[in-house]
Amino acid sequence: MDSPRLIPHVVSDRAKQRPQQIWAAIPKNPVDASAGYEEVTFARLNYAVTRAAQWMQETLDDRPPSKVPRAEPLAYIGPPDTRYIIFTIAAIKAGFTMLYLSPRNSDEAQRAVIEEADCKLFLYTTSMKTRMDKLFASHQRLLDMTHIIVPEQEDLLEDKAVPDFPYERTVEQARREPLVILHTSSTTGLPKTVPLNQGYGIHDDVLRHLPNHNGLDIITRKPFYGPCRMFVAMPLYHAGGVLLSLLKSLYQDIIAVFQPANLPLTAQLYNDILRYGKCTGCVIPPYLLEEMLAEPSHFDTLASLDFVQFGSGPLSKSAGDKLLTRQKNCPHFIGSSETNIYALLELDDPVADWQYFRFHPSSGADF
Repeated sequence: MDSPRLIPHVVSDRAKQRPQQIWAAIPKNPVDASAGYEEVTFARLNYAVTRAAQWMQETLDDRPPSKVPRAEPLAYIGPPDTRYIIFTIAAIKAGFTMLYLSPRNSDEAQRAVIEEADCKLFLYTTSMKTRMDKLFASHQRLLDMTHIIVPEQEDLLEDKAVPDFPYERTVEQARREPLVILHTSSTTGLPKTVPLNQGYGIHDDVLRHLPNHNGLDIITRKPFYGPCRMFVAMPLYHAGGVLLSLLKSLYQDIIAVFQPANLPLTAQLYNDILRYGKCTGCVIPPYLLEEMLAEPSHFDTLASLDFVQFGSGPLSKSAGDKLLTRQKNCPHFIGSSETNIYALLELDDPVADWQYFRFHPSSGADF
């Protein structure tokens, strides 16, 4: 088994060893998936992380030098593009931690999360300026923060070499240091912060080498062995988006396909992304899956994929049964923001028993 790796090292090592390997596919047009996709290599990802880390250090960091990362939180709201991934890695290298806020939160919920995290810096994109100005004006605490517009995605991803931004922490030093800060939903009250450390990310590296159990494969990793192009319909400020678009694209060689950033995600758009993004698999929440199954042409698209993975909520039995009439590779996952996705084993009858889970002993599940 290879030694576990930290995310910043995975990116820089891949950029050196296989610079032209494709990391992601992004829409050429932010409002039209049919315009096609542009591929982003690991070399460009590494350039983008370096540019973002340098920008953070030069623009945001007026602190005295320190040998130990201070991990000051940076609140962020932006469109669903690669900047969530770029900023997560860059912040680690520059000694910050990204705090991702749901744009669906009420003003009160945003303030509660920011106050709990003791956050003083708020980053956002030019496309969010009008919305952010309204948010900042809603409360003095938000107005008193330092507000900074971040670089554009195309500027960060410029295919031009830049001097490296070193990150010299070891796994032992950094595994308990911050990776990112998320927050709970506000369905039962004000949201609470959910800080995740770098050991959380290392979990995905270790999962690659976890042995099968009694001849049963681990279905929560099986679809992600490349090469595959996967669209993840989970918000990038949500644990599902971070886990799948960040960790799987780095540790398990999937190509992460992103949506047109300026469009709401509907069943029709999802279908277009799968088609024009040339996806071979997808991860989809139940509500969207049920909408797609109701449209024959969308069902055809799902049936043509190598796999359809769903989770993040219950899927009706009728929808699941319908999906499995034409798409047999449908691993059903379960996890949480705090635990990552559980290691689940193959079922004896994955068609009849798709609503059930079989936990790998290493998951720690005890019934």
